Amino acid sequence: MAIDFISGWLGGCAGLYAAHPFDTIKVRLQTDGLKGQYKGMIDGFIQTFEREGSFALYKGVTSPLFGVALINGIVFGTYGPTLRWWQNRRQQSGQTPSRSSHYYDVFVAGAVAGFVQSFVCSPVELAKINLQLQKDKVGIMGRPAQNAGRLYTGPVDVMKKLIRQQGVRGFYRGLNSTLLRDVPAFGVYFASDEFFCNWLAGENGSVADLAAWQVMLAGGSAGCASWIINVPFDVVKSRIQGDSITQPKYRGVVDCFTKVSKEGLRALFRGTVPILIRAFLTNAATFVVYKYSLKSMNRWLQQEE
Repeated sequence: MAIDFISGWLGGCAGLYAAHPFDTIKVRLQTDGLKGQYKGMIDGFIQTFEREGSFALYKGVTSPLFGVALINGIVFGTYGPTLRWWQNRRQQSGQTPSRSSHYYDVFVAGAVAGFVQSFVCSPVELAKINLQLQKDKVGIMGRPAQNAGRLYTGPVDVMKKLIRQQGVRGFYRGLNSTLLRDVPAFGVYFASDEFFCNWLAGENGSVADLAAWQVMLAGGSAGCASWIINVPFDVVKSRIQGDSITQPKYRGVVDCFTKVSKEGLRALFRGTVPILIRAFLTNAATFVVYKYSLKSMNRWLQQEE
């Protein structure tokens, strides 16, 4: 489990830096409202860069950076042991394993991992989103100007103010929508990666022998597959977590979903393009680093024995 945790942490760090600017634009598009400031992804990039500088694209990166070790460690640290336990249970019951049952096992293990990590992911993304929605004036070298009327100075400051004003409930604002998004998403994520890896390996090939580019292609494609079915839940989560603390617009997941739906079907899929680009880049980097780290550490442990 420790090896799964460490490999997941390394993969998560690689994935984070590969695609955080797309995450910033995604959040801004999703929370933009009916009469939006941004016309689309490219316009979002241009306006953010011109008004706030290049560093604005990495707003909120410290929150997931410190949380990514724990989140990805939990995801892969939960997924691996859960899958092995589930498959051992199937064998002990005398069931004959098949390809379809294997994909089902992978989906269940992924869904369990998604459930567990949501309790850490939700507050981390809450801090990230509130920082990403902060609009700064541009200072020297594209950095935010000092004393630019910031509400929050960093992720710790976000959490302090939320807890001070709303207690523990404020710390976990958006947890329900995070669970609705991540439980099925992680099931699809791991099952899709398994499918794409087997497809790339062919009938007579081995997944263990896949080249780095094939692992990246499978991981990136799995990331896109898991996100495309969950964009509406991600939009709702972004709206709830980016909502005003003192004058909230949404009372919960159902209320938020209803109000966003009134803006049109397009509103529920706002930010889909940067989501898919980010998903491919993030998960391509995450899976290739995770799998090669796991392989290297297992080889090292065998040598030590």
